[in-house]
Amino acid sequence: VSKDGTPLTGLIQDHIVAGTALTMRDRFFEKSDYQQLVYNAIGSHSRRKILLLPPCIWKPKQL
Repeated sequence: VSKDGTPLTGLIQDHIVAGTALTMRDRFFEKSDYQQLVYNAIGSHSRRKILLLPPCIWKPKQL
């Protein structure tokens, strides 16, 4: 949080870099990374069971 009224460019840049990395073509996540992303996005705000999508690639490794 800016205390002197200056823009928060560092935080904004971090969000843009993260959004770009998440939406790149040919980008796959391992199961643990996917679960962590979902939980961090909605896990602590939901009291209901979270349903996860199955992996899109099964062999040679689930991604």
